[in-house]
Amino acid sequence: MTEGQEAFTQDEIFDILSNGRRRYVLSLLKQADGPVHINELAEKVAAWENDIEADELTDQQSKRVYVSLYQSHIPKLESLGIVEYTEDDNLVALTDEADRIDRFLGDSSDDIRWQRIYLGLALASVALSVLVWVDIEAIPQIPPLLVGILISVAVATTALIQYAYERSRTSSPPEEFSQRF
Repeated sequence: MTEGQEAFTQDEIFDILSNGRRRYVLSLLKQADGPVHINELAEKVAAWENDIEADELTDQQSKRVYVSLYQSHIPKLESLGIVEYTEDDNLVALTDEADRIDRFLGDSSDDIRWQRIYLGLALASVALSVLVWVDIEAIPQIPPLLVGILISVAVATTALIQYAYERSRTSSPPEEFSQRF
């Protein structure tokens, strides 16, 4: 998408993601550190589609995917501004516009790992509880009730932060979904 164009419509997003090859290409490009040669994309997509290793592919399998990527899928993604294709080098790279469809791809690599936060909180809570229970002299006397309150407040605060974070990531449904049919 070039400057001045509007945001993707719902139909454009559904159309982009309606094809498994396009979804897989976007996923591969998202994982790459930079531009990827179209031959490498074709091999990886063909291997994925045929459920085999890339070195087991026949020339026909690779060529069939290459042709569809070159003639159809890459131009479609490029026309929407999601990828940039350099014909001289045969390199494909994501543009900044690709970030706008990330949430529809189900890729959670940038998500906070909440289970790790809760596990750390649980371990810290158990450690604090054990220290109070053992009654080590080096630790000042902390009433068990205060420990319970501190743990409860920590869990509640973490849950509220997670709720606010998750809520900020979800947007309201498009206007056409708000209408009853």
